[in-house]
Amino acid sequence: MMYQGATDAHVFVPHSRFDTDVYFTKDGDNDLRPYENSYHHHGGLCSDKTAMCFDHKFFGLTQEEADLMMPAHHKVCEVGYETLYRGGWSKKTLKGAKILMYVGDS
Repeated sequence: MMYQGATDAHVFVPHSRFDTDVYFTKDGDNDLRPYENSYHHHGGLCSDKTAMCFDHKFFGLTQEEADLMMPAHHKVCEVGYETLYRGGWSKKTLKGAKILMYVGDS
């Protein structure tokens, strides 16, 4: 559908994530200063709810630790626990279990 509509899934970067007005140049390459400003303000982003509504206490993390994690790391925790839960595990049965998880993310 996106291909037929000649569109993509990129959205305007919301100010709740990053104030693009400070760095955005409307004149493209003409006044672009590499590493100082940008000529685009859209990106492939997950929703604010997905990025900012993480139950850090459930995973034994402080708010500061959760704030320093990327949204992808939040998803690893959430989906990882969901997978274990669906496999019959609970927080109680997981405590002390020797489980190793490998994650590749770039």
